[in-house]
Amino acid sequence: MPSTDIEFVRGVSAPPLIPTGISTLSDQECVERLAHTVEEHDSGHLDELAQLLGRLAVVIE
Repeated sequence: MPSTDIEFVRGVSAPPLIPTGISTLSDQECVERLAHTVEEHDSGHLDELAQLLGRLAVVIE
């Protein structure tokens, strides 16, 4: 069986959980934007909807 070498790298950072644009919104702005996105019924905004929900979930916890 072939040998596999694993090299650990230090100083690698993961991307933020909350995107930069969403994280700068106030809680009220986030709720308003979420309501507007849901009212549109546009499946092209599912990523934004998920980001808004994730942003609010952090606040609720």
